[in-house]
Amino acid sequence: YPRLLLAKDLLRDDGVIFISIDDNEQAQLKLLMDEVFGQDNFVANFVWQHRKSSQNDVDVSLSHNYQLVYAKNRAVFRLNALAIDVEKFSNPDNDPRGAWVSDPLDAPNIRENLTYPITNPATSLVYLPPKGRHWRFSPERLLAALADNRIVFGKNGTSKPQFKRFQSEAELKGVNPFTIWTDCGTATEASKELMALFAGQKIFETPKPVRLLNEIIKLATANDDLVLDFFAGSGTTGEAVMRLNAEDGGNRRFILVQIPQAIDAKKQKEAHRFVTEELGKPATIFEITAERLRRAGEKVIASQGTVAGASQPGSPAAPVDIGFRVFEVAADLDALIFQKPLSEATQADLAHFEAVALAASPAQQALRQMRVLHNLLLAEGLPLTTRISEVLPSRLYRAADVAIFLGAVNDTLLADTLTALKASGAPPVYLTIYAPWITDDNFLQNLKTKAESLGYSGDKLRLRG
Repeated sequence: YPRLLLAKDLLRDDGVIFISIDDNEQAQLKLLMDEVFGQDNFVANFVWQHRKSSQNDVDVSLSHNYQLVYAKNRAVFRLNALAIDVEKFSNPDNDPRGAWVSDPLDAPNIRENLTYPITNPATSLVYLPPKGRHWRFSPERLLAALADNRIVFGKNGTSKPQFKRFQSEAELKGVNPFTIWTDCGTATEASKELMALFAGQKIFETPKPVRLLNEIIKLATANDDLVLDFFAGSGTTGEAVMRLNAEDGGNRRFILVQIPQAIDAKKQKEAHRFVTEELGKPATIFEITAERLRRAGEKVIASQGTVAGASQPGSPAAPVDIGFRVFEVAADLDALIFQKPLSEATQADLAHFEAVALAASPAQQALRQMRVLHNLLLAEGLPLTTRISEVLPSRLYRAADVAIFLGAVNDTLLADTLTALKASGAPPVYLTIYAPWITDDNFLQNLKTKAESLGYSGDKLRLRG
């Protein structure tokens, strides 16, 4: 329940959430989702056939799970249409408009104004709508469709009337998804996929197939959307995003959340041995998630290499981005970030801060700098994936349109550096100073003066800490 409340807050206004659930809890989950998201925001309850073989050790062979789907705001959300199956289209009458399929001309219920006889002009046979149904077209529209060669009477010309739908039209509109999913992979397929990545070792009990996540992502996202999976497990969602980007040239990103859940050395011997011995890492599910992403990314590069069709003809295609960063939510044990406003900090606070920084070894200090820089990304409203470049070692960094000072710089170097940044093709818009590590008051005063002389007004200078 707390995660669902948070998930709703994190969703964009046009966002959507898919939740996998089985028969044991789906009824309770539906009620919970109605409470959290509202009944009006219910989209669908897809039934996924996750097992094709029969279970002989139970009374009823369970072969399906559910994908319960809710929108943040149903009024502004719509599932994407899926690509059509081109193999269903053909052109038996050599219609110059291309391949087509025949769609039913009748619809449910009875409407008197749409219930009338239709005569096959070739055979003079007369057809009425099937019992309890009506024709989709008015008599006037039907005559126009007949004149346009859009009405067919079966393969032999002796069946009830149907409407031609051309492949070119169908490709523009796509196909609305069905609620029954029989071709989105199985649990067995998912296990084989994961074992193939890990040299035949079974290191995770209940992975999801990539095809299932692929279907969800296709239905729910645009090419540059952000996908969040807060029960990451084996990391199938991350692999599906990478594969789909490689397939259609998209730039989707993912955030996977997986707690460092311990792997039981007795119950999950193979997984425990793999993580501790082969990877040399702590025996947690998280290590499997991260390693799966590394191996899946390498496989995507090896098998697809570049994004087909992502560039102009004759030029190299854009490379598939398989990169990711790993972050851990942890207490600030080193007191690297002030937990109070600078205006409330005492001299003792500052002295402690300085002592912590000075006591660190070079390696420790480098790690602390990375922690501070990434926390500052959040403070500046930048994604954690933002590239950070070093301008002046250990003192000045660049992240997107922000220049970040972690240390003092002498007057001459300060002036030269700001001038060079200003003259660059994409000069920084903001100057951020991590105040707890700046012990030189003259630097702060000079920075303000120099920055203003180069056009950085006071609202472009930010003190953080």
